[in-house]
Amino acid sequence: MIINARYIAFWGCTIPALQPYVEKAARLVFGELGITLAEPEGMTCCPDPDITHMASHEYWLITAARNLALAERRGLDLMTPCNGCFFTFTEAISELKRNGKKANAVLSENFNMTFKGKVRVYHALEVLYDVVGPENIKAKFTRSLNGLRVTIHPGCKLLKYEEKRLDVKLYELTKLTGSTILTYGLERLCCGVPLMYLDADKAIELRTKPKLDRMKEVNPDAIVVICPACHNQLEKGQLMISEDEEYDIPVISLLELLALCMGFSPDDIGMYLHRIPADDALEKLGLI
Repeated sequence: MIINARYIAFWGCTIPALQPYVEKAARLVFGELGITLAEPEGMTCCPDPDITHMASHEYWLITAARNLALAERRGLDLMTPCNGCFFTFTEAISELKRNGKKANAVLSENFNMTFKGKVRVYHALEVLYDVVGPENIKAKFTRSLNGLRVTIHPGCKLLKYEEKRLDVKLYELTKLTGSTILTYGLERLCCGVPLMYLDADKAIELRTKPKLDRMKEVNPDAIVVICPACHNQLEKGQLMISEDEEYDIPVISLLELLALCMGFSPDDIGMYLHRIPADDALEKLGLI
């Protein structure tokens, strides 16, 4: 298998700050698959598709355009393991191609650059599933996660692009690891992140808790995600809910599962940094 592809890895804000084990897993997985990840030199927050977008659409668009122009200057496409960053860049490219005159005027005046519309943005799932392919990924596996029972939370930004079937790719790649996927009926319900910015209590009550309650009914070993914001919310939600309603369900990125299948240890990945320990799930797999 010779892939020999190179992308700028746009990690977003949450992964480096709160989930270093996701970044490490991504580096290990893509390295095994022959994908070179270049650093996002000089880039800023994407910016956030919820707070920034609502505060100032113009600022959101210009900031995204600057990041995209930097990628174009380097002649590389972007790959991101963050649903929010993928949403921002995908929407910004579409809008800039329709009418990017004002944004380009700001970029030209302040940064001596313009967005030319040449850069492409890929979700990590697209690179894994479409560029590398499930069979080539499986060829790198040295172990199966057979026996691991998981629920999946795709995330609302992922579900927005139904024509890309990103949620299907998340499910297929999770199945590839040997994990058993449990259905719980609220897969498409938002985790609560956008509502958190308005009312944290409402977000937990109306979004996060109903999901966790339904997941708890099917007794998973872990919740599998690909979005760092959802990852954070589903962990934080469990820690915020009162002590008499304990869940203790670890939230694990698909990238971590793939790294485990490729023979890397939990310590190689840094899984000891999870806020909700994954020890029971890892012990069940004989990995600790």
